[in-house]
Amino acid sequence: MSLNRFRFLLRMLRFDDKRTRVQRMEVDKLAPFRDVFEFVVKKCKSNSSVGEYTTIDEMLWAFRGRCGFRQYMWNKPAKYGLKVFSWVDSRTFYVLNMEVYLGKQRPGPYEHIRQTPSPVVVRLVEPISGSNRNVTYDNWFSSIALSNDLLQNQKLTTVGTIRKNKKEIPPEFLRTKNREVHSSIFGFAKNLTTLISYVPNKNKVVLLTSTMHHSKSIDNATGEQKKPDIITFYNATKGGVDVVDEMCGNYSVARKTNRWPLTAFYLILDIIGLNSLIICSNNKEKKLVRRKWLKELATELVTPHNRTRLQGSLSKSTHINIMDILKEDVVRPPVEVPNKRKRCGLCEHQGNKSAHNCASCNIPVCGKHSKPTCLNCINME
Repeated sequence: MSLNRFRFLLRMLRFDDKRTRVQRMEVDKLAPFRDVFEFVVKKCKSNSSVGEYTTIDEMLWAFRGRCGFRQYMWNKPAKYGLKVFSWVDSRTFYVLNMEVYLGKQRPGPYEHIRQTPSPVVVRLVEPISGSNRNVTYDNWFSSIALSNDLLQNQKLTTVGTIRKNKKEIPPEFLRTKNREVHSSIFGFAKNLTTLISYVPNKNKVVLLTSTMHHSKSIDNATGEQKKPDIITFYNATKGGVDVVDEMCGNYSVARKTNRWPLTAFYLILDIIGLNSLIICSNNKEKKLVRRKWLKELATELVTPHNRTRLQGSLSKSTHINIMDILKEDVVRPPVEVPNKRKRCGLCEHQGNKSAHNCASCNIPVCGKHSKPTCLNCINME
């Protein structure tokens, strides 16, 4: 298609009924994009099995336009955008579930949905309730009450850092005076949460909780740092969402726009491309290259439309381009070369000059010694 056609389609692209949007937005901030978002999330949850270890973290879909729930996050490269809580497989980096942070919802069907840490985690991990899998998250989500609740009611173990202002933490775990660097203090609640206080540097302490580990074991591979197994496990599984962000950024379909639904659509397409690659890689012995996979995926998506277009009236160049995309053999017609007229190779004596060459032997031919042939007849020959 032409560039103007492409830009026109982007301007006209919508994901809901514009005639009823105002009424729906009075009760739902995500109304312009909710149907598409929930459809994609449903497909992500139903088309892949979850691994043993998963992680929950925040994504930031970069956006600086007008949006009622745009967030500022100083620790993200984009700083401003749409905050999305994401649940990812720590091994394959498959995106399993997502939820857009909307702040306080308006009175209506979504008013009761709280987006504080504990309810968000419970909603995200609902598909694996009772499966004895593990969930890793950072200190924004972590709390002793949440860890115990997931272990007792949903049979899920958790590992995560925890903030120092939690009232359940004993004062001894916060003190750094007279403590050796790389030393650890363990606290155990019977068959529930394990609390650890680790000193990585002088006058600094790191707190972690785990319902998966119940011992004082130290990872010998860390050498003089003497890191406990809890910290080693957390470092190995915490980066799932960050890896997804990086992979989506390397090959992204995003374009500059002032409409947040279109920004969300671009990022959803990136996640769909990544998830589809992971699913197909699991079904093949040979590892797929993501760049080649995305190109192949795009070609397969446009193939039905291109075959339909071939039935209509097209310009010569468009017809050839579509045949190239479909990877079908096509004999190209004589190419017109302006200002390079040569004498016909079949005329006697001096002959007539012509700008056309024979498609087979490539000699110049004039109108008397050539005849026009359509592409369909050329292909049949």
